[in-house]
Amino acid sequence: MLTAVTVALALYVLYAHASSSSVLSQALRKPWTERFSSPAEFARDFEVRTYGNISHRIDAGTLHVEGRSIDAKGSPSYLEFIGAPQRLGDVRLRMRFRANGDGAFDVSVGLHGEGRESRAIRFGLANGATAGVFRLVGDVGPFGKQAEGDRVLAEARVPSYAADAWHELDMRISPSIHQALLSVDGNPVASGVVFWEDGTRVRPVLGVYAREPNANVDLDVSEVAFEPVDPDTRFVDVDDTFNGRVIDPASWRVIRPDDRKTRLSMETGHGLTFHAVALERGAGGFTLMGPTHALESFDAAVDVEITKLDHAAVFFGVANLGFDPSFRMFDVGISAGGEGANAFMNAHLAADGQGRYRDLRSVEVPALVHIEMSYDATTHRGRVRVDDTEAEEDLALRPLEDVIFRIGTALHSPDAMAEGRIARVSFRRHAYRP
Repeated sequence: MLTAVTVALALYVLYAHASSSSVLSQALRKPWTERFSSPAEFARDFEVRTYGNISHRIDAGTLHVEGRSIDAKGSPSYLEFIGAPQRLGDVRLRMRFRANGDGAFDVSVGLHGEGRESRAIRFGLANGATAGVFRLVGDVGPFGKQAEGDRVLAEARVPSYAADAWHELDMRISPSIHQALLSVDGNPVASGVVFWEDGTRVRPVLGVYAREPNANVDLDVSEVAFEPVDPDTRFVDVDDTFNGRVIDPASWRVIRPDDRKTRLSMETGHGLTFHAVALERGAGGFTLMGPTHALESFDAAVDVEITKLDHAAVFFGVANLGFDPSFRMFDVGISAGGEGANAFMNAHLAADGQGRYRDLRSVEVPALVHIEMSYDATTHRGRVRVDDTEAEEDLALRPLEDVIFRIGTALHSPDAMAEGRIARVSFRRHAYRP
């Protein structure tokens, strides 16, 4: 009897170990790089999905794709190479390619869900008459029905792009900050908010998609890669004057309003110039959100030039990740209604956890305003200063809870407008030791 029980336990332990190893191996993210050195290995590792008149061949370490973008019914052609299933985490997808001619087709890398009709997201070149247009298209998340057509999530024009030359594009999906960070030839060009969650089963995809009938498709690919990344959770202090060609996607997530309700333009190069106009009730402004980080003592400042502000506000501060009733924030800014503009502080106070709005001083618009704010993690005190006016409160925000640093505009009525320039933003933390 003892022997039988011992054998049974041993078999169970072996079974459990084998099962756990299988589950673990499925959960691991396996990096790979395809350089097209072996047609046989490529055919083994990738599923091919195709429609229409696009063909491919592998020769001398290069994948050649060519054809016409029309079939007998006039439908656009496509060609996809689907990799093995992976568990999604923080990951980088890369591709080195060369588009030949100005045919109207897309070449991109991305992710598919596991099912044939599952959702997808991809980033690549929109080849055509306008050179250097790169787009992030598809679905913002992996669940639900696949989007009809190509929903554009982010778009950038890259002036340095040269037709018929080799280029490398890079898409980093970061589930922890709900962001796709997009680069071309090593330079950040755009970012997009996405909700492809950590642990989702996905399949990498390299695809070529014709956009118009009766166009030539001609391109080469020399490398494609899927590279898991260990995310750096350390928050990097910010000192940004927005002098680059785009908003730095490594520092900021850009939350844009519904373009059916708000007309918004933003330009970088000499600060961040913005113009937001409400088109109807329910319009919203924009928000730049920094990475999620644990709240510690900090000092922050912003210089903002406000040229027009009507039933709208410019705000600057931190907020936790909670929803009502646990949501907490600490904001300072400039707000304008029907009776002029005022500097304000808006925060949840420690006395009862409720939000309090406090006018600090009147502001004449147009104006160049210097705003400072700070938080002391030891005393939980928050301080603000707008030009020469100061205020201080005991805040409900607590050290080491997850927060997001943010700056943006809010539109309060159907005829609201906010126009100005963010000249500089700085944010510096001080280590908290309880």
